[in-house]
Amino acid sequence: RNDLTSTIHDIEQAIRDDDAETIATLVHSLKSPLDFFGARRVRDQSHYIEQLANMRQLDNMQNEFHVLHEGLMRVDRALSDFEPETTAAEHN
Repeated sequence: RNDLTSTIHDIEQAIRDDDAETIATLVHSLKSPLDFFGARRVRDQSHYIEQLANMRQLDNMQNEFHVLHEGLMRVDRALSDFEPETTAAEHN
């Protein structure tokens, strides 16, 4: 989950910087895990953003990323149901 948060932050920074190459690289890194978990629509949005970034079409990137971000948050919430619960003894 920390990796996802970090990746989202890095994509947001790349969008602010108009750094198409970094955007493309970061969203590309999301596609395989999204495929693995069967999150097809979110994976497709990642692919679409990667294509836009590769074509340097960044005008609407913030809006497109918002759609992706919402999808990533839905996937993250769904996966959190599968995290093992920790006990107080495990924290000590």
